[in-house]
Amino acid sequence: WLKLPGLYILLHIIRFGMVFLLRWPLSKIGYGLTWAQATVLGYSGLRGAVSLVLSLIVFLDTGVKDHIKDIVIFHTAGIAILTLVINGTTMGFLIRKLGLMRMSEVKKKMLKTLVKAYKK
Repeated sequence: WLKLPGLYILLHIIRFGMVFLLRWPLSKIGYGLTWAQATVLGYSGLRGAVSLVLSLIVFLDTGVKDHIKDIVIFHTAGIAILTLVINGTTMGFLIRKLGLMRMSEVKKKMLKTLVKAYKK
């Protein structure tokens, strides 16, 4: 279990590396991708549902040794839990610090108009 924190950090390094490696092409297509958005994308990576299903497939496979099954399910569940606990509880702070919560003037005017229309 001592390898779990290192694995968690390594997965973040790999994910951030890939996001920032592909940031330039992603910034040129669609809506674009800013540095702040790329940071949130790297930090918020989904590491739970699909990996848990795949680890359950390994766990149910009769051709895999029990020791390997235990290692795979433990590390997969551990990463999912760490991601939920650490990333999930700090995501709001990161988004606020990067300034991604600010509303544009157009959105503020639309919101004011909507509130006025609702009050009528």
